[in-house]
Amino acid sequence: MEAPFHRIEQGFLTRENFADWADLNHRARQTCESWNAKFSNKLHASRRELFAAEQPHLLPLPLHVPEVYELSTRIVDAEGYVNVNRIRYSVPYQLIGRTLEARETVDRVDIYAGARRIATHMGTYGEADKRITDLVHRPPRGQGSPVGSGRSADPADRAGPEQLPAGLKHHVSNRQPPLRRLLAMLREYPWAALLTALASAEQHRLFDLDRLERMVLRQIADDYFVLPLELTPSESGDE
Repeated sequence: MEAPFHRIEQGFLTRENFADWADLNHRARQTCESWNAKFSNKLHASRRELFAAEQPHLLPLPLHVPEVYELSTRIVDAEGYVNVNRIRYSVPYQLIGRTLEARETVDRVDIYAGARRIATHMGTYGEADKRITDLVHRPPRGQGSPVGSGRSADPADRAGPEQLPAGLKHHVSNRQPPLRRLLAMLREYPWAALLTALASAEQHRLFDLDRLERMVLRQIADDYFVLPLELTPSESGDE
């Protein structure tokens, strides 16, 4: 990565005098042409010859004009909203306290968690502190978590120490760091996926927690970590 810069700084700019910027650019182009004309033992040809052979097969990239948006960073408040221009837009309630990115275009506000878009609202102007709420972002009334989420609302459906393989309990023992990590996995990951991973780990007698967590993540990747593959025409310029 740094070799071309080092070559220019040490082999071209050092101990050279230039009349003006036009002179510098002219001599820089001449130097690059001479370098590209030299035979390369590594490539078995000169770079100029290789480019001439490849050029007929190169295709121009399609014109892409990215959508213009104003980027801002927002923390989800305790009620599950982010504030953009004094308008409060809802996001999934599970993200309360998280730092998100808000991308404000001419007609809408897109909210991202990393590279994943998790909410889209039509842009709104008017009274300050107005709330724009998408009911999908709120849990069903009377339920602590939506159906299909990784966490079970019934504690009886979660794993207990008596359900863990004896080999895993022996591996963790009473050591505090692995014990805390195991308890976090029991709380956070879907029990069905964790149960499958535990059965496979017990079969092979491999209870390393890093390996166990990777096994669980592989199972739930298609359910929890898939980016949208099809975009509407109005969304095609997001990424």
